Amino acid sequence: MPVTATVLIVDDDPAMLQSIERTLDPLGCRLIAAADGASALQAAGDTDLALLILDRMLPDADGVELLGHLRAQGVEAPAIVVTAHPSLETAVEALGLSAAHYLAKPFAPGALLARVRALLGAGGTAAGGDDADFLWQTLSERHGFEHVMSRNASVWNAYAMAARVAGTPAPVLIEGETGTGKDFLARAVHYMSDRAGKHFVAVNCGALPEQLLTSELFGHEKGAFTSATAAKKGLCEVADGGTLFLD
Repeated sequence: MPVTATVLIVDDDPAMLQSIERTLDPLGCRLIAAADGASALQAAGDTDLALLILDRMLPDADGVELLGHLRAQGVEAPAIVVTAHPSLETAVEALGLSAAHYLAKPFAPGALLARVRALLGAGGTAAGGDDADFLWQTLSERHGFEHVMSRNASVWNAYAMAARVAGTPAPVLIEGETGTGKDFLARAVHYMSDRAGKHFVAVNCGALPEQLLTSELFGHEKGAFTSATAAKKGLCEVADGGTLFLD
């Protein structure tokens, strides 16, 4: 017979704990609740855990740091980190500690249930799998990285740096060889900034003839030159308030 999975839920909000417990009840798992990091560490030392659900902000600990302590304690169970304040930097840190998913509050109960089912296997029994899949999927959907295949630490460090500069209005220079993902990194900066609701305009400068460059970037009025049969907005104007990526 399959062994019933034990799930440790760590959250200092009693209402959230009850909500998660009700959500997971159909799986028939054994649920252990803890309201702080100290209680979680003690529970983990006494029980063989199949899954961790950790709140990002706890009274005595940071959820990601707590995950690090649990890993050091020998707890290898996949983890779901939930937070009301998601950020790419924290997600990268959680991924480095083998978090399976990084879930933003408020979340639909069905979303949590689906992820727990996938991690434990149907019926609440322990199952294997790639711990990073769900986190990667979430960040891909949110930031447009759905075609990025690399999970190299250097790539994630670059995305973490993108998160830091996204909050500034300063121009950003991205250097790298052809095919290394400069466009994706530029999109990361855009979608994590307060400009995310505006246009992201990518310009392949190498494909623009020199004589058309000024017109493409800054636009022109009707009759400005022989073939200008209508006024045209420049790409700088189109990207106003958003991001102009000059490649």
